[in-house]
Amino acid sequence: MKPGDLIQLVDPDGTGVYVVTLPTGQAIPSPYSGGTLALFLGWHEVADLRGEKKARILIDGIQGWVYESELEPVE
Repeated sequence: MKPGDLIQLVDPDGTGVYVVTLPTGQAIPSPYSGGTLALFLGWHEVADLRGEKKARILIDGIQGWVYESELEPVE
Protein backbone atom coordinates (compact mmCIF):
# COMPACT_ATOMS: atom_id res chain seq x y z
CA MET A 1 0.00 0.00 0.00
CA LYS A 2 1.09 3.53 -0.65
CA PRO A 3 -0.26 6.86 0.62
CA GLY A 4 -3.47 7.80 -1.13
CA ASP A 5 -4.66 4.22 -1.68
CA LEU A 6 -8.27 3.39 -0.93
CA ILE A 7 -8.59 0.70 1.73
CA GLN A 8 -11.39 -1.01 3.58
CA LEU A 9 -11.57 -2.02 7.21
CA VAL A 10 -11.61 -5.73 8.03
CA ASP A 11 -13.56 -7.00 11.03
CA PRO A 12 -12.84 -10.74 11.35
CA ASP A 13 -14.51 -11.26 14.75
CA GLY A 14 -17.61 -9.10 14.13
CA THR A 15 -17.05 -6.71 17.05
CA GLY A 16 -16.13 -3.70 14.92
CA VAL A 17 -12.87 -1.88 14.25
CA TYR A 18 -11.87 0.85 16.68
CA VAL A 19 -9.92 3.73 15.15
CA VAL A 20 -7.49 5.58 17.42
CA THR A 21 -7.40 9.29 16.59
CA LEU A 22 -4.22 11.26 15.96
CA PRO A 23 -2.74 13.06 17.82
CA THR A 24 -4.93 12.48 20.91
CA GLY A 25 -4.52 8.71 21.08
CA GLN A 26 -8.17 8.23 22.04
CA ALA A 27 -10.31 5.61 20.32
CA ILE A 28 -13.38 6.85 18.47
CA PRO A 29 -16.24 5.70 20.74
CA SER A 30 -18.20 3.79 18.10
CA PRO A 31 -16.45 1.04 16.15
CA TYR A 32 -16.61 0.91 12.35
CA SER A 33 -17.98 -2.17 10.62
CA GLY A 34 -15.96 -4.27 8.22
CA GLY A 35 -16.05 -2.97 4.66
CA THR A 36 -15.97 0.71 5.70
CA LEU A 37 -13.81 2.65 3.24
CA ALA A 38 -10.90 4.86 4.28
CA LEU A 39 -7.80 6.45 2.78
CA PHE A 40 -4.36 5.03 3.59
CA LEU A 41 -2.01 7.84 4.70
CA GLY A 42 1.11 5.81 5.53
CA TRP A 43 2.60 3.75 8.32
CA HIS A 44 2.52 5.02 11.89
CA GLU A 45 5.94 6.09 13.16
CA VAL A 46 5.52 4.67 16.66
CA ALA A 47 6.21 0.96 17.01
CA ASP A 48 3.55 -1.31 18.48
CA LEU A 49 4.30 -3.38 21.57
CA ARG A 50 2.50 -6.36 19.98
CA GLY A 51 4.88 -6.27 17.03
CA GLU A 52 2.17 -5.40 14.52
CA LYS A 53 2.41 -2.47 12.13
CA LYS A 54 -0.03 0.40 12.57
CA ALA A 55 -1.47 2.20 9.56
CA ARG A 56 -2.42 5.89 9.55
CA ILE A 57 -5.78 6.39 7.84
CA LEU A 58 -8.30 9.10 7.04
CA ILE A 59 -11.86 8.05 7.83
CA ASP A 60 -14.90 10.34 8.04
CA GLY A 61 -12.55 13.34 7.90
CA ILE A 62 -10.63 12.11 10.97
CA GLN A 63 -6.99 11.05 10.99
CA GLY A 64 -6.35 7.94 13.01
CA TRP A 65 -4.67 4.58 13.01
CA VAL A 66 -5.63 0.89 12.92
CA TYR A 67 -3.57 -2.28 12.96
CA GLU A 68 -2.37 -3.62 9.62
CA SER A 69 -4.50 -6.75 10.13
CA GLU A 70 -7.62 -4.56 10.29
CA LEU A 71 -7.34 -3.27 6.72
CA GLU A 72 -7.01 -4.43 3.17
CA PRO A 73 -6.60 -2.64 -0.15
CA VAL A 74 -9.62 -2.10 -2.38
CA GLU A 75 -9.07 -3.60 -5.82
